[in-house]
Amino acid sequence: MIALCCAAFVCVSCATTGGPSAASSDNSVRTISRSESDAPVGYTLKTNSVLFEFRPSDYQWVTNGTTGKWVDISAIPIRRVTIAGDFNQWHPGNVQMIFDGRMYYLPVSLSVFEPGRAYGFKYVINGEWWVEPPSKTGNAASTSLENSSANLILRIE
Repeated sequence: MIALCCAAFVCVSCATTGGPSAASSDNSVRTISRSESDAPVGYTLKTNSVLFEFRPSDYQWVTNGTTGKWVDISAIPIRRVTIAGDFNQWHPGNVQMIFDGRMYYLPVSLSVFEPGRAYGFKYVINGEWWVEPPSKTGNAASTSLENSSANLILRIE
């Protein structure tokens, strides 16, 4: 279980849009595009936590976790958002992100993450729609799935 700053714990796993993370078991990552000037998308590093941030308007596509079908995010009525990644075995979990009226967020203690490691992750809408990273995102990596999906990458230095 993963200790959170704002909740007791969260557990998250499964396959994004039908598949595993971009980071393999040896923690290697295949980066799609990377510009050193790009700020990471999907999170902000704070003093003692990672603040995961999901603004639906920043994203265009979601994929169905069962079929792999791509759908425009605007076609999905959002009831709840969770997060899945390497740090919780890709299980979407039961802890919902907090909605403040404009974005969803979830602070997670830095102690959950190992420094020097890259963690693939995705936002999951309603337990079935896996959010694809925006195009030209510096911290995204392709997956080995046949549906050309990608994951966001969290790097802890």
